[in-house]
Order: sequence, then C-alpha cells, then structure tokens
Amino acid sequence: MPATNLITLINTIQMNGSAEYANYVPLATRTNIASVASPILTYQHVQNEFLSALVNKIAMTIVRRKMLSNPLAPLKKGEMPLGMDIEEAHVNRAAASTFDPTGAGLLTRAIPDVAVEYHRLNRQDEYPVTISKQQLKTAFTSWENLERLVDGIVASMYDGDSDDEYILMKNLMADAVTMDQVVVAQLPYIKTLAGATETAGATALVESLKNASSFMGFAGSNFNKFHVVNAGANPRRLKTEVQDQILILRADIANAVDVNVLASAFNLSKAEFLANRVIVDNFGAASNVAGFLCDKDFFQVYDNLRETQEFFNPKGLYWTYFYHVWQTVSYSLLTNAIAFAFPAIALTVMAAVDSNDVAITGTAALGAAIKVIDAAGTVLGTGTADAGTGAFSVTILAQDVGTVLKIQATAYGESSTMTRTVVAA
Repeated sequence: MPATNLITLINTIQMNGSAEYANYVPLATRTNIASVASPILTYQHVQNEFLSALVNKIAMTIVRRKMLSNPLAPLKKGEMPLGMDIEEAHVNRAAASTFDPTGAGLLTRAIPDVAVEYHRLNRQDEYPVTISKQQLKTAFTSWENLERLVDGIVASMYDGDSDDEYILMKNLMADAVTMDQVVVAQLPYIKTLAGATETAGATALVESLKNASSFMGFAGSNFNKFHVVNAGANPRRLKTEVQDQILILRADIANAVDVNVLASAFNLSKAEFLANRVIVDNFGAASNVAGFLCDKDFFQVYDNLRETQEFFNPKGLYWTYFYHVWQTVSYSLLTNAIAFAFPAIALTVMAAVDSNDVAITGTAALGAAIKVIDAAGTVLGTGTADAGTGAFSVTILAQDVGTVLKIQATAYGESSTMTRTVVAA
C-alpha cells in the first residue's frame, strides 16, 4: 500500500474521529509522522481510538479490495437476511391434462410439485491478532513501518479468512462429487503418461463441455440429482441459460486448452467467457476432477456476520483484536451442475508400515511415477510402477513410529495418494 494512500486513510481517522482525537492529532503529511505519533503514543485513550479505527476502518478498507483473492468469492450471495436459515424452493412445471368439456373434476385439487432445501449458518470462525505498545512505537518511526503494521494485520486476520473461505467453497464441489450428489462425466486423459498435453484428449474435453453447456439450456433433469439424494422425490426439470452458467477449471487444464477455443464452444466472446470462468488450483478431495460446470445459484454462500472486537490487556500492555466471520456455506441440489473427471489413478499400498521397513510396496497404474513423502514434504524415495504389472517397490530409510507417510502415484498428469502411519515393529 503506497504511503500516500496510508496517509489519506490516517487522515480519514482524524476527520471522522471524536472531537478530542482531532484536537490531539494533526492531519498527516509525508513529513510530520512524529507530530502524528506523539499524541497517539502519549495518551491511552487516543491510542485506543486510533487502533480501533486502524483495525476496523483502515484494515477493513484494504481487505475489501483484497477479498477477491478468493477467486470463488464473486459466486457468493452477499449478506444473509435476518435469521439463520435460507429456504430454497423449486416448483416443477405443471403437468398438462386433457380438456374435459363436462367440467368433471372441477374441484379436484392440483397440488404443485414443490421441492425445498434449507441452508443454515455453519461457519463461526475468529481470527485474533495482538498488537503491543512496542510494536506501535516502532511502527510510528516511519510511514513504511506503519504500513508494515497495517499489512501485518491484514495478512494475519483477513487473508486467513479469505484463504479459508476459498478452501471451503472448493470443498463444496468436492463434497458434491465424493458424496455422489452431482452428475459426473468421465473424460479421457488429456495428457500422456509423462504429462505432455495430448490433442485428442483436449479436444474431447472441449466437446464434453460444449455439449453439457448446450443441453443445460433445455429444461430437463440430466444435470441434477435431487431425486436421487431424496428418495421418492420427483426429478426436477431445470434450465440454465449459458449466461447463467459458471465454468470452474483446474489451472493446469485451463492452460492446456486455448481460451478462444473454449469461448467458441460456449458461443461467447472471449470477454464474456472469461467473465463466466473461474480458475482454481484443485478441487480438494476430488483430485481427479478437471472442471465443474454449474448454475450460478449452485453456491449458497452468505455472510452472516463480519465483525471485529477488541480487548486491551493493561498488564501486558497489548491489544488483541478478534475478527469474527460467520457464514452459511452450502450448495444447492435444486440447480444444474456437472463435474468432469478423469479416471482415478489406480493405487494400492501395503497394509502396514513398521519402523523396520525399508521399502514401500504396492501396485499402481502401469508406468506411474511413485513418490514417498513425509509430513514436512521431504521426498523419502521414488520409483516407477512396472509397465506390465503395475507393481512397485520404493526404497526408504526406516522411519520412526508415528511418522506419517504419503504415497503418491502420478500418471497422465493426474495423481492418487494414500497415507500410512508407521507403527512399531
């Protein structure tokens, strides 16, 4: 954040603060930081007002610009209305009946086919940050140091929330896939065994996306599993126009397919397509998912509360601020959605690893690259699955009891992972 912007924000505190604060603290310029700092560092009540405004106004102003670091944030629904629950309803189209000129059945009730889902507050997190008097004194030695203090507050509290929100929203898609609550289309691999992009596979991916997008524009139940998840319910006839569709792609897949080709597949200009495309690093537990096409209303994510509270500890001479984030994080079964996934890379690993074992054995996809990694990310050993049988044996050093080992098989640009915890021999 450039110093000029920080000075403007510091002056915003001065102009919107109490009369007493404005009387003590002068307007800031590039050259008078000492004059601004003196009353803030001298008088406790001025310190309290300054830090409260710093965290609640300045940092929040910055975070509202940074919140879009969560690429899925534009798909949120905004602030939650009053209450803790959102009721979502869908009414199926009425069934036609044959005209009866006699008027028989005039009083027969025609009850609409209504499906209802509820989305409830399910996230209540807090992000604390502590600021000591010494930190404040150090910060006021220059505008650059004060800028570092503000950036530290943002990084600690608000970036933590943004990262967590991103993971939670990715997990919505992963949960829908792993719990069989969304339609999944199987794709051929778009990369070779060694990981190079293969034209035929990339073409097949584009065709699959194009077909799904086109058919979503017609009323039907091919992209919805509400009736599968809710036994006895009728299939929901849903329609999603292309402008209301969101395509979420894994970054490596997006890089493998030309954006102009994808835009053409959706019958959109490049600019229009990019507005409806989101890039993510992965789909969490659904690691073999390459892309996710859905109605904008699939994501039912609402902000219930965003609030900062503070506490000054007179014994320790520090302030602790708590950034509270309450949200409803859910997805809708009453919308169209389809995941595009590659076949999972086959992987089996020896049932148990003990503290005397110096080899990890198992089977994997033919020719897959095998890695054994510890919890710190250190590669303990590598190998290759046999091209004929898939069997592998990776040599490692004997590990201590309790060590968690991650065994990873990679082929065709995709990976599967299993873990084993070392037990006593």
